Amino acid sequence: MQRGSAMSRKMATVLAVALALLAGGAAATWAVGGQPAKKPAKRVIHACQNNENGLLRIVTRRQRCWIGEQRLKWNVRGRVGRRGRRGHEGDAGPRGLRGEAGPAGVTGPTGPLGPAGAQGPEGPQGEAGPQGPEGGVGAQGSQGPKGDTGPQGVEGDTGPQGPRGPEGPPDPTAVDFMSRVGEDTNGAAKGRDFGDCVIGEIQLTAGNITAGGMPANGQVLAISQYDALFTLIGATYGGNSVTTFALPDLRALAPDHMTYSICAEGIYPSRD
Repeated sequence: MQRGSAMSRKMATVLAVALALLAGGAAATWAVGGQPAKKPAKRVIHACQNNENGLLRIVTRRQRCWIGEQRLKWNVRGRVGRRGRRGHEGDAGPRGLRGEAGPAGVTGPTGPLGPAGAQGPEGPQGEAGPQGPEGGVGAQGSQGPKGDTGPQGVEGDTGPQGPRGPEGPPDPTAVDFMSRVGEDTNGAAKGRDFGDCVIGEIQLTAGNITAGGMPANGQVLAISQYDALFTLIGATYGGNSVTTFALPDLRALAPDHMTYSICAEGIYPSRD
């Protein structure tokens, strides 16, 4: 079990570094014709991380994580294609002929200037009245009470989601890692239950016998025989939820020549 856990942590570290390199490389700015290109469109990578051993598995946006996993996602930017060449400008059309100017009209005679009117006499200026005494400054009035805060406006609708950008080139490290997963897996025989594993716990082994529990191959079980496990996972992975339920099928997610097993009989987990 210790060797299996160490291997799972190592694989989780390799996958995390690969995804970080992918996200960092895709976020670079590409130049086309000496001019900076537009920012690449976003792409989202979804993954589920095991809370016990840190193992990551890539999933789609609609796939759900299993019990004991935490959902993660990364925004990855893909490369924008090259800008197309500008088309040729069309030839200018011929210039039209200028028309002839018409003859100027005859200027009319100027009319006579009328006589200026006589200015009337200026009236006498009246006497200034006496200036009144300056009034005193009045007392400052008290400040009125503060009004109530107005109601908050209604939140606007969320804008439409933008189109999905082009997919970036595959990362060699991630491709190499995925090529070592899912071949000749979950072939170990069921080991003896010692009662010290936690029901629903997923374990990874490289041997030909599981360390307690049974291989997680998606097999259908009777609820009457494994009622404790059914209360934890239900019919999430299959079954009719009345008399039968199914185990998760982890064969495609196990490293080559290894086996994922699930504890079906052991310690029932409890909340802290």
